[in-house]
Amino acid sequence: MKLRPVLIALLVLSLFGTAVALPPPGLPGGDLPDAPTNHHSTYAVEQGASCTEVSPIHGDTNVVDFYDYRTPYTNSSSWAYGYFGPKAFTRENGSTMFLYQAPSGVTSLVMIHDKMNKSRTGDNNPMSTVTFGFDGLPSSGQWVLMDDTYPHRDDRWSRTRLDWIWAGSRTDGGVFRGVSGDSKITVTPSWNEDATLYNPQLKHEPVTSWAFLSGGSGSPSATELDMGSPVTVRPGTCGASLQASLRAAGTASAGTPITLDASRSSDSEGTPTKYRWDYDDDGTVDETTTRPTTTHTYSKPGEHIARVTVVDSNGHTASATTPVTVKRTKANIHVADVSLDRNQVSKGEKVTVSATFENTGDGDGTIPAVLAVGNSVGARKRVHVAAGKTKTVTYTYEATASGKQTVAVNGVSAGTLAVGQPTTTGESNTTTHAKPGGQTTPGSNESRSFGPSVVFDHPGMSGFVVAVILLGAALVVRR
Repeated sequence: MKLRPVLIALLVLSLFGTAVALPPPGLPGGDLPDAPTNHHSTYAVEQGASCTEVSPIHGDTNVVDFYDYRTPYTNSSSWAYGYFGPKAFTRENGSTMFLYQAPSGVTSLVMIHDKMNKSRTGDNNPMSTVTFGFDGLPSSGQWVLMDDTYPHRDDRWSRTRLDWIWAGSRTDGGVFRGVSGDSKITVTPSWNEDATLYNPQLKHEPVTSWAFLSGGSGSPSATELDMGSPVTVRPGTCGASLQASLRAAGTASAGTPITLDASRSSDSEGTPTKYRWDYDDDGTVDETTTRPTTTHTYSKPGEHIARVTVVDSNGHTASATTPVTVKRTKANIHVADVSLDRNQVSKGEKVTVSATFENTGDGDGTIPAVLAVGNSVGARKRVHVAAGKTKTVTYTYEATASGKQTVAVNGVSAGTLAVGQPTTTGESNTTTHAKPGGQTTPGSNESRSFGPSVVFDHPGMSGFVVAVILLGAALVVRR
């Protein structure tokens, strides 16, 4: 509401430094937020049974500069709060709506009420009121310009509803920036006495027309709209030959792919050529394919919306959505098999134990894996197994105790391991104990008695040598 007392009060407050009007996001000179670019050249404006094809207004500047909203706090400034853009986009006692595409490719939905009329001055100008409700605004976009914005303004703003009231010499309006992807936006209007801010105690001037503008920025064409019905703006044409269909193959688990199927889409006048996939319905195309099916992996559980836009050989488009339920995953890992590479070893030898782990759950997981030999723990490991997969790990165990011992991994037996004493090979010098008759083993400190027994015990004497020695001894005796 733009009344002289309000303006005077604001000026006084600003002079004393007790109040400063803060501009909203997107005023001229400010940085605009990131927004996805538009890839559609034709939109359909539907109202009841009627449909009109329109194209965005292409400009050479961003949408906020195009609107050129001015107040005493902007540069350029004006006490006539309102739209100072091209006059061709406004009409006396009427409202206009259009799509504006900036050089960056970002598209905005623009609304302007009434026409600037500086000749209508004074405090007794009639008031006009409008309320717009919005459904389907893409989450990737946002309101970047408010007409009006000043301390204690009468207009009311939320993301899905705007209530305007203005004096008949000025304008009201707004800009939603970031209309892209395959958004389907419905605007439900309430005019004059039906608007939220209508005040019967004030002099009133009704809004008498509503139009959607299209074409060139110099002289746009206007499609007159029914002021009593909602309007839906969507990408594509008015042709109904192309029908999009989308379904998800059951439920998905977080971290596992799910198939999205648009193969039931139909076209009586053309052939589907491309499928644009928006997996979270945020207005941004995530993937484009020439086939009607694709897979996508959702990392977070919950409810999601997937969208497909089908493009046919005639350039027509149609969109469809489907809910996708993504459930929380859970691992279910167990030991499926344990084996030994051999069941008999000698003490000090090593044996290999193989254990196969299986995950029958729908999520990845990790479990501890313990090798037990007899009553002792042989080794510990942590084993990670992907959902629906198996993994085999091996342990190396050195036998330290003889006897039979059971071998198991996480309580699943691999069998019994028999451990024996080590075997010896080759000769070794050993010490023999004393023999009867007082003889001792070689190397003993006891006195040694020489005799035939010593000779026979000599390990180097063969039978032939012994016979020769005995024969020589007999000859000596005879002599």
